[in-house]
Amino acid sequence: MKDSEIHNLISLETFMEGNTAPFKRMATACYIRKLIDEYKPVFDRIAQVGYVSTELSEKLLALSKYVSDNYVIPGYSGGSGPAKDFLNSMLSVAEENNLFDMNMYPEALEMRELLTKLVFLNPLCAKIGYYNEQDPIINVMTDLFKYYKHRVNLKHYNIRINEEVLTEETVEQLID
Repeated sequence: MKDSEIHNLISLETFMEGNTAPFKRMATACYIRKLIDEYKPVFDRIAQVGYVSTELSEKLLALSKYVSDNYVIPGYSGGSGPAKDFLNSMLSVAEENNLFDMNMYPEALEMRELLTKLVFLNPLCAKIGYYNEQDPIINVMTDLFKYYKHRVNLKHYNIRINEEVLTEETVEQLID
């Protein structure tokens, strides 16, 4: 390798020190991938979550995209063998020394905290199908989001001023 004059290669030992951007991106993607595996039903039903909270679905999509852009072993889902050992050792080095991509890692931590708070979401998403926005289960999910005090899309609120129900358009007009 040294004779081939390739300048952007580093040794595995140097890589595992964790001081490089590729290591940090891979470690962050590995952390997020474990989160996705843990909350697979939620990530599988991002569109249905978006019917209730567009903001949450956009964050879920951003995490998924980050993994697809930075995860080294496509199709790896936590199997056994050397790949799993390597990723686990990489993740432990990153956790011990806080060597994550700080552009995305805080969002992943925030998402873990939120998904832990919304205890209903994972089991509910595991049972629902690919429903449309008018399905009654979306109303149930919306009510649960509100119960757990998580913001939902504006159309799910009945905002009243002087007994008049405001629509999304009238709220936007008031803001302007």
